[in-house]
Amino acid sequence: MLTMMRELLRSKFAGILFGLIIVSMAVWGVTDIFNGSLGSQVVKAGPRGFTMAEFDVRVEQLLQRQRDQGGIMSRREAVEQGAVDQLFAVHASRMANLGYAKSIGVESTTDGVWENVRSDEEFADPISGNFDSDLYRRVLRSYQYTPEEYLRLLQDETTLGLLRGSYASALRPPQAYSNLQATYLAESRDLSWFVIDRSDVGEAEPPTEEDLQAYYEEHLDGFRIPERRVISVLSLSAEDFVHTVEVSTEDLRAIYEAQKAQRFSGPETRHFVEVVTRSEVAARDAFGRLAGGATPESFTGASTASVNARAARRSEIANTELATQLFQEQARIGTVVGPIRQGDLWLVARLDEVVPGIPVPFESVSDLIQEEYARAEAENLFLQAEANIFDLIGAGYTLKEMGTELGAPVITYVPLSQRARMEDGRAIPGLAANAQLMQAAFEGRLGQVSDPIDGENRIFMVEVQSVLPPRTPDLAEIRDRVEVAYIASRDSEGLSRFARGLAEEIELGGRSMAEVADGLGKDLEGTQRSISRANYEGQAPSGILVPAFGANEGDVFTVPGPGADQVTIARLDAINPPGSSDVTMLGGLVSAEIQQSLENDLRYAMEAEFREAVDFKANTAALEVYKQQILDQQ
Repeated sequence: MLTMMRELLRSKFAGILFGLIIVSMAVWGVTDIFNGSLGSQVVKAGPRGFTMAEFDVRVEQLLQRQRDQGGIMSRREAVEQGAVDQLFAVHASRMANLGYAKSIGVESTTDGVWENVRSDEEFADPISGNFDSDLYRRVLRSYQYTPEEYLRLLQDETTLGLLRGSYASALRPPQAYSNLQATYLAESRDLSWFVIDRSDVGEAEPPTEEDLQAYYEEHLDGFRIPERRVISVLSLSAEDFVHTVEVSTEDLRAIYEAQKAQRFSGPETRHFVEVVTRSEVAARDAFGRLAGGATPESFTGASTASVNARAARRSEIANTELATQLFQEQARIGTVVGPIRQGDLWLVARLDEVVPGIPVPFESVSDLIQEEYARAEAENLFLQAEANIFDLIGAGYTLKEMGTELGAPVITYVPLSQRARMEDGRAIPGLAANAQLMQAAFEGRLGQVSDPIDGENRIFMVEVQSVLPPRTPDLAEIRDRVEVAYIASRDSEGLSRFARGLAEEIELGGRSMAEVADGLGKDLEGTQRSISRANYEGQAPSGILVPAFGANEGDVFTVPGPGADQVTIARLDAINPPGSSDVTMLGGLVSAEIQQSLENDLRYAMEAEFREAVDFKANTAALEVYKQQILDQQ
């Protein structure tokens, strides 16, 4: 197989697949954990491999992608949720493929990749549309990435695309196999059905005491009341302190004045002189002259394309780099910026005046400032209270005393099970959703105050007030509950038996579907058009679809639903072989699905051979140390 691969990979390539990979450099420096055969690398596949520091870059890349998509994942969460392990497996697979490609001399050229870079709109000048080398370097620099490193990644992506495409290009699923699958999907069926409910069975006799006693004894475990506890819960968050924060009008105004320019004013206008030249040499000359105080009128000559005295807000300046430099915080009157490349031209500018934006009146934002101040102070008070908790526990305070000391509410609940259910089975939603709190409540001793339990922007503490052991109540105590449960069970079983009897009668030919439905006053429904495994939506109740495609023609079957206390009785009226047009229509879709499945199987098989051919090695012990370091440092 590997001989075949060498020949195939040396054939003419059809195209290049590459993608932009953005990474953020972050080195952990995991050392002294590699075995001798791997050296400093944690994965090695022939001439290719990567170190743990390089893998850490990939981890940071994963987290950055999460942030770019609006999600947040910490390194600890990436370890705990298995994302780090999955990423390691992906890049180990990547190295196995690249290592094999390298070992047989298959690798995309730098020139080919560079041509794709030059045609990428990401690096095109917004005015001329041509490749802008300065913009290219700035984009890479913003990701702390050198051009050499970037081109290497693009080469790898192109090589992987060529490798994967080459060994899948000759795969074609047999037409007979595709036709067989298409025939299976296109086969259609006709159904009819009607729905019965509890009222069709007739009224049942009230249960006797003997009935209830027998049902109670048969279902003792279901009526057993688990251990319950009376608990008190202290809940503490920054919100609990907001109302205690007081701030004077003078303090609010002082905050307003300190933040007015940055937060409570309209956008600044900056006056500047902009000189556009035809060469970088002329731009550097203009830079010096502007720094020396030259006026716009003094710039003449063929090397000067234009001179403008402008006044603009940041959003009104089209050149992003110019806007950034003119509006940066450290820019002062007289600051000269540039030269900045703009297509075939160069520009420099001098900041001459800063006109502040119009401020919003204090009265319009005083409530906002007060709320922000109160919440910030409340957060500090919350952190102080949280720090005092262990001192109060050590001093032997009860939960009620701690609540008084901390200014936090303490609520005592009726006896609850560990699932936060009361004796009648109803749950208290806030506690039922806090499994950690309820676990602490049922692991704690009587009168013991738990350690703080972290919640979402809140902490909880729990104290056990009393313990009620598990018990099974007598029938007399819960007779009403037993009767309700008995009647529900009896009626459900009775409806099922009644439906099965009707189905058997229809199947044996005693009466037709229409006659039975008409006798019960039910509407007999049916498929408006035949349904198939490829096209069934909206044609029949979902509950009868699975048994319908497992039944024989003429079979009658029952399924629960569609509503509570209802049963559907259905008959498979006909099985229709598919026409040639139906098979042809589905053939393309089926072939594509089979093709993808075969490609996946071949890819896994080929990678196994690649690993053997390049003597693939992976130091999983190093990965475990890396993950543990993350867990220890978070």
